[in-house]
Amino acid sequence: MNDNMSLYKPDWLEAKERMTDWWAGKKADRAVARIIAPAKRIKPDIGDKTDDPVFLNLENEIKSVFWGGEAFPFHNICIGPMYDQLVYYGAKPIFTKETTWYESHFKSLDEIIEYKPETDGNKWWQDLIDLVKKSAERSKGRYLVSVSGVAAVIDMLAYLIGNEELLLAMKDEPEKVIAARNAVVKHCAPTFDERFNISNECNDEGSIDWIGVWAPGKFITNQCDLSVMISPEMFDKFVFDELNAVCLMHNQGAYHLDGEDQIKHLDSILKLHNIKLIQWVPATKANDPNYVDPLNWIGLFKRIQNAGCRVYISTPCEKIKELLNKIDRDLVYLSTWCPDEETAAQVLRDLK
Repeated sequence: MNDNMSLYKPDWLEAKERMTDWWAGKKADRAVARIIAPAKRIKPDIGDKTDDPVFLNLENEIKSVFWGGEAFPFHNICIGPMYDQLVYYGAKPIFTKETTWYESHFKSLDEIIEYKPETDGNKWWQDLIDLVKKSAERSKGRYLVSVSGVAAVIDMLAYLIGNEELLLAMKDEPEKVIAARNAVVKHCAPTFDERFNISNECNDEGSIDWIGVWAPGKFITNQCDLSVMISPEMFDKFVFDELNAVCLMHNQGAYHLDGEDQIKHLDSILKLHNIKLIQWVPATKANDPNYVDPLNWIGLFKRIQNAGCRVYISTPCEKIKELLNKIDRDLVYLSTWCPDEETAAQVLRDLK
């Protein structure tokens, strides 16, 4: 890793070594934690009018944040939800101020099964790859670049033909849903590897994706938001094999457990090979203080840890001590935001 990283991340090597040991199951001197706070030492630049606004915003963000513990400055290349997989399959992005929507050209699962995205020459996918290349070249060791590809395949199918249409197909044409799923899964590894190979050097032969966790080798976070609408039996029939196949394409993976309605699938998720981290997210009740309080979910965290899996917990910094007294600190990844650098530094000291 280039020495320029010291401008933003003075303890990069220590953090990388701790994360490598943590993924390998070795005991660390403290719980791993992503601790960020507003930086007081550097003011954002106004920038030149000729600057690419994407990179101007990135540089300002990196400089304005104190990156503590296992928090790594990185370029999260997120042009919209599920952008990678949807544009790879030819969906046209529609950009708004709030988010990105997509126009799908598919009318049926049969069309998805027959589609050959690798020969389509999709403009939006190529634009994404060009942005990844440009970011990796600019980083020079100062930040990491996010890696992802086609994944979350059942969610992707729901986007391409519609939630209701896919749910009805699960009931009436299950074999066709599985065939479409398997056709898409074939593109998961090639699309991930394309971005991984571009970013490999600046990521120090590791991966980081949108949840901000660095891992040695190939790492991906997967999900199935549609799972809130289906039973555990349907999850096992349509989703499990997809998630398992994608997990096996990588050295380790995480699962984005998005809300209470997905907990019914936890037993199956914990059986997935290479799922070594589960990120708990309060989802639709994120504005309810009692719902987002991590101390109210100790039973869930222990259930995950008792299965030998790590749990990703977003927590207010003032709750960390009590939280760690109730769960296994070797099987947790903490994410917290502090009001200032002094508080962040104190949190780091307390973790030891």
